[in-house]
Parts: sequence; structure tokens; C-alpha cells
Amino acid sequence: MSIHLTEFTFVSRGRGKMRCAQVAARILAITLVVATAVFQAEVASGNAEAKPTLDGTWSVMSMEDRGETLPKSNTQGVRFVFSGDQMKMRVVDKVIAETEFTTDTTEQPPTIRMTYGTKPTLGIFQLDGDDLKICLSGSINKLPSKFVSEAGSTNRMLIVLKRGDHGPTGWPLFVMGVDGTGLRPLAEFPKDMAIGSPDCSVDGRRVAFDAWRLARNETYGAARVYTVNIDGTELKDIAVGAMPSWSPDGKRITFCQYSPNRGVWVMNADGSNKQILDADGWGSDWSPAGNEIAYTADVDGANICIVDPDTGERRLLLKNQEYQSIYWNLSWSADGKHVCFKGVRANAAEEIATVSTEGDEKDFRVLLSSEDENPFKNIRPIVAWDGNSKKILVSVRGPDDKYPQLYALDPKGVNPPKRLLGQDAKRMNGDMAWSPDGKTLVFSSQERK
Repeated sequence: MSIHLTEFTFVSRGRGKMRCAQVAARILAITLVVATAVFQAEVASGNAEAKPTLDGTWSVMSMEDRGETLPKSNTQGVRFVFSGDQMKMRVVDKVIAETEFTTDTTEQPPTIRMTYGTKPTLGIFQLDGDDLKICLSGSINKLPSKFVSEAGSTNRMLIVLKRGDHGPTGWPLFVMGVDGTGLRPLAEFPKDMAIGSPDCSVDGRRVAFDAWRLARNETYGAARVYTVNIDGTELKDIAVGAMPSWSPDGKRITFCQYSPNRGVWVMNADGSNKQILDADGWGSDWSPAGNEIAYTADVDGANICIVDPDTGERRLLLKNQEYQSIYWNLSWSADGKHVCFKGVRANAAEEIATVSTEGDEKDFRVLLSSEDENPFKNIRPIVAWDGNSKKILVSVRGPDDKYPQLYALDPKGVNPPKRLLGQDAKRMNGDMAWSPDGKTLVFSSQERK
């Protein structure tokens, strides 16, 4: 039997990253035990019944060592993947162990004999449909006597697994036509990946977005910037950060980083040459019509700042409008003449508004407000202007919606919001982006129960 083990890290809430050599040893031993069932899951009577297969993925549901239950945060990302006579153990998407194995099924229950390091390890296992139970011995020469975990006993470790990937489910990106046709996943994303803030390049060929991994106990503060082709190929992790937005020539991306490097940044499209623009700014968006970036800034109250990333020249847009906060993911019109955003007034009223890039004295209008008597609730903090400046996408809960859905707003404020076709009403549809030609949408969608 051969074993390959690589070092790995578990993440535990409140305690940061914890290097778990003991847990690694525990799980590796268990992994080898489980793997034996691939070949030898026969009934104790010795009759030649068909062997149940373990091919596929198994999730750790619980683990006990010497009677102590290990924290779920340490085990929820652990998966066993079986194929033929080979087994791999994963922590999220990182392979930490690979092995071949031998078993003896003449005993009841079936047993496994393996070597961890230079010492033999003994165990028993029980397979019942999609449920698998394993007990490892604390002795090098005595088998466990039953499927329990006890201190000071040969019944040292008990692990329970279930067939399939039962880890947390994130929210992927989808693509569909503006007419509701052709709905498909943008790419093959990991099941636990939580994705937001998509942005299409001006040539329509690539999408940038931010994402984090739920199975690693990550939150938005651990977000990273990714790029992918619109056909789902060439998924690339390019930087630590969030809320990416392409430059008009597709050569650079503006994005934001959380603490300790909080602020608005610019980098090359491959993630190189990172430069900070404003340590106090947030939620940047690059104009599709020129070399200017808009972002929120706290200057005598919440405001919108526009900056030339090369010269550093800045101007503020709101002089006559007062907000206590302005959300991230604002959006430029295709002609570069207006910016749309979600703001919160001093009285906590939420609204979607547009402002001229020459300032609110030039043009300012509220398109949707929580103060108005309208049936639209739960205004989410992201907007997306289409490629011809005729529609603005928002995510709100309409009168017939259980969860927020995508609606098109009239930038002139004349026509009521219109729900887009093709959406799954059983999912929460949110962060979105238009293709430059206005024919395709990219949006995140979260399964709700």
C-alpha cells in the first residue's frame, strides 16, 4: 500500500487559520479505512452477493476521537473521492491524501489493515446504502469491538459519512438572453463558491467577478477577483479583492480591497501592477466611455467621486443631495454622462437614483424609493446600466415575488419597473451585468429553501 500526504490548513471561525497536524493524521487514517469498502463490502455470511460500490464522492457528516466530537468547522469541507481501486481525500478542492488498499472480509464486521507512517492501523466498517460508518482502533494489534468512540478503549475513532457532496451551496453566475432565452451557468464553478459583482468587458468577451468559498468558512472579506471568458473557458484567479470593473480597452481593472489594504485600486487585467487610487474610496466602476472611475467617498457625508486614474484629478458629484450612505456597485451609462447608484437618506429611506457626471446641479432624478407608495421592496445594493443607456437593471422584490428578482428601470423614470423573463422565481437573483450590446445578461442566482 502506498500513501501520499500533503500539508493542509483548516479554517475555524473566530480562531483564524489553524494548522491541524493531529486532525490531519486522524482524517488520513479514517480515509484509508473508508477506502477499503470500495472492494470488500460483502455480507458477513460469505455469500457471493454483489459488492456495493463507493465510486464517487462522500462527505464527512461527523467525527469523534476518544469520545470527543470534533468541530464541524474542521470537518465539513472533507470529502472522499473513490474511483476503482484508488481513493483521494480532499479538503474543499485540495487533495491531501491518495492511497491504494487491501482488506479482509472474512471477519465480521469487515476489517481493514493499513500502515500510517511505520505503524499498522486496524479498523472496522459498515456500509448501508448511502451511509458509511467506520471505527478505528487505538491499538496496533487489536480491532475495535463496536462502532463507538471511547476514551481509553480500542474503539478510538468513529467517522460517519454520506454519499454525495453535502457541503454548503454558494451562488453561481448564470448567462441568459435579455428575452429570457438560453439560460445556462456561465462556467463550471465549485459548488460552495459564493459569487458577486460581475462585470463584462467592453468587447463582450470576458467577465470579471468576485468570489469566496463557503466550505472554507470564508465570508466576503476573503473575496478574490476572477476572470472568465463569456463561453465559460479560462477561469482565472487573479487577485485578492472585490467588485472588479474593466477599463474600456480591457487592459486594466479597477477593484477594491478589504482591510488591511482597504481602498480603491487599479491593476492590469492579469492581476499585475496593483496601484491604490484612494484608501478612503469604495465600490469603484470604470466608465465605458472614457478614462474615468467612479466610486463612493465619505466627504462631508456620503458622495460619489470621479477620478482620472492616470492624472489623479478628482471631482464630487453630489452638492445638493444628502445621503448617510451610498452603496457599492454603482454603474455608468454607456455614454458616460450619468451614474446610477443606491443611496440611503438620513431618514433611512432607500432609493435608486441617477446623477449627471457633471454634477447633481446638471441632472439628478430618483427612479425608485422605499418612501414611495409602490409594490417594490427589498431594494438590493447593485445596479447595472445597459449598453445603450436605455435600461437599468435592479434586483428588487416585486408584488408577486417571494425573493428578489431582476427588473428593468426606465432611466427617465416614466415607465414602471418591468420584470425580466426567464428567471427562476424559486431563486434569489441578484448581482448582474449587461453585455455591451445589451443582448445578454450575467447574474448571480442563489437557491432558496
